[in-house]
Amino acid sequence: MRGRTLPLLLALALAQQLPRDARASEPPRAAPALSDGAQLRVAGGFITGVGALLCLPMSLGVAEKERAGAHIWQLVERAKAQSRPLTDAEFALAAEAHARAKTMRTLAITSGLTAGLLIAGGLTIVLLSAGIDPPPGRRPTARARRRLQLRPVLTPQRVGLELAAQF
Repeated sequence: MRGRTLPLLLALALAQQLPRDARASEPPRAAPALSDGAQLRVAGGFITGVGALLCLPMSLGVAEKERAGAHIWQLVERAKAQSRPLTDAEFALAAEAHARAKTMRTLAITSGLTAGLLIAGGLTIVLLSAGIDPPPGRRPTARARRRLQLRPVLTPQRVGLELAAQF
C-alpha cells in the first residue's frame, strides 16, 4: 500500500511547489529569428566543424597505412636476414597488408580532400557573412540582403550547394 502512494505524494508535493502561473499550460515561445548573416555564420561554422571531424578518419587512415607498410617491411627484413625468399604464407600476409595499406591510403586521401574543401568552404561562408548584417538601428536594404546567398542546387547534372556573392 505504501509503495503505491509514494508517487502520488511526490507528484502532489511538486505541484504545490510550482507557482500558479507556471502550472498553467503556456504555449511554447518561438525562438527568435536569426538574421541572414547569423544564419550563414551558423551554417559556415557547422560546415567547418564537419570538415574538422573528417580529419580524424584521414589521420587514422594514414596511421593504419604506415602500420601495414611496416608489417610488410618486417616480413621482407626477416626473409632477407635468413637469405631466403618469402614463403607462401609470408607472401600472403604481405599481399593482405598491401591491400589494407591501399585501402587506408584511399580513405586518407578522400577524407583529407573532403575535409580541406569543407573547412575552406565553411570559413569562406563565415568570413563573407560578416558584412551582411546592417549596423544596429538600420534596416537592411534589398541589395544588402542579396550580397551573399547560399542555396541548394538539384539538377539532373549536379547536386550540391551554390554560393553566390556580390562584391
